Amino acid sequence: GDPMDTYGHGTHCAGTIGAEARNGYGVVGVSWGPRIMALKLDGVSSLSAFVSAAVEALDYAVTMGAKISSNSWGLGYGESSSAALDAAIAAAGEAGHLFVCAAGNDYGDNDESSMFPCTYEHENVLCVAATNSDDDLASFSNWGYTTVDIAAPGVDILSTVPGGYYDVYSGTSMATPHVAGAAALMLDYVPQLTSAQLKEILMESGDTIAKLGGWIATGKRLNIHKALIETRKHLWARLDDTYIMVPPNGEATTRFFLRSDQIDLGEYRALLAFSSGAFSRSIPVVFTVHEYN
Repeated sequence: GDPMDTYGHGTHCAGTIGAEARNGYGVVGVSWGPRIMALKLDGVSSLSAFVSAAVEALDYAVTMGAKISSNSWGLGYGESSSAALDAAIAAAGEAGHLFVCAAGNDYGDNDESSMFPCTYEHENVLCVAATNSDDDLASFSNWGYTTVDIAAPGVDILSTVPGGYYDVYSGTSMATPHVAGAAALMLDYVPQLTSAQLKEILMESGDTIAKLGGWIATGKRLNIHKALIETRKHLWARLDDTYIMVPPNGEATTRFFLRSDQIDLGEYRALLAFSSGAFSRSIPVVFTVHEYN
């Protein structure tokens, strides 16, 4: 079907994830240069049709290789679970997919009254509450000490809307893409991270906010800088020098270090980038670990 945004909600979320940087316009996304797949759920006539669309969208995303999904939607506060959606999220988890989702905007306790998909108990589900600029839980945000994992900014968020414009929205829908964008940035930095590692790093690296204690599982608000610092610990290789200056007709040597504690069987890829003024070239490096008998 037609993936074009009808109401601006999806475009706003997408801008928070990955709006273009360094162009002098509007806003910059959390992750610079991600590949974003637009999957549209609106325009259906019933909750059952909406669930079917959500399952189809998630299955398609996983089939096409998406490692992260940003899900700023819900079945409704207090609505019953869907076995099909439950199974689809579980299958996505088995495929290594991180399912980031919104806690909801009912100012309710998701521990007491379910808000799916936030309250599905799958390891790949990362549920996000919204905070304001003072690190208070947003006046509309749902919470849940056992069901909501982390908080992120979700009040008066400026981002993209259709037609080349920008607007300010509020909601856990706006908090969710901050976390999904952070996960994308981390995965771009260290592509070998698993969905479990992404979730663990995001939850553990956040800033502890006393005002969130007892409201959400971690009591933390997203801190992308700290998440990247923790992500760096999972790098499987590094260069002795980040930048090397090579004189004309000269040569230079650098050393390439592998971390044995981060290496499993399989193929590892990196790019060596060379540049000189307007000229640049990247040379792929492939390192394969085989089983030795």
